[in-house]
Amino acid sequence: MKEILKKRHSERKYTTEKVSKENIDYILECMLLSPSGKNKNPWEFILVNDLKLIKTLADSKKAGAKFLKDTQHVIVVVGDESASDTWIEDASITLMVGHLAATTLELGSCWIQTRNREAENEDSETYVKRVLSIPNRLRVLGMLSIGHPVQVTEKEKSVNKGKVFLNHYGKAFYG
Repeated sequence: MKEILKKRHSERKYTTEKVSKENIDYILECMLLSPSGKNKNPWEFILVNDLKLIKTLADSKKAGAKFLKDTQHVIVVVGDESASDTWIEDASITLMVGHLAATTLELGSCWIQTRNREAENEDSETYVKRVLSIPNRLRVLGMLSIGHPVQVTEKEKSVNKGKVFLNHYGKAFYG
């Protein structure tokens, strides 16, 4: 797992090659296996592979989503806040699991935050709901782009052990 986490990066540039159905299935099944508070699974996913719709989703934020116009696949993560008071945390876990699953397949991915973000003339969540006909009872947390990266990022992340404390804040665990 540590090696996968070191390799995972937010990739924003993809080739035009479609991701195989088997790989999309794998990512979605991993996301469906994500843990959730009280096992309520208050999330649902919308796989978007219609390039016209994806180009429209690229305008869902003033900044940070424009790269979607060149993406082949987007998974939109929605949550039902009436099903669980931890829907935000639970839906966030699914996005991270999707990131990791894509990395294991040597695919690129990027989390596009939607909740509490703004499009040009409306909030991002309302924009995505309108574009994808998502019912008002559901909340849009974010989107995950999936694709074959144009260039594989070789740089591995480092570990900052100074962020770990023992028993009390400020007492270093790693000494």
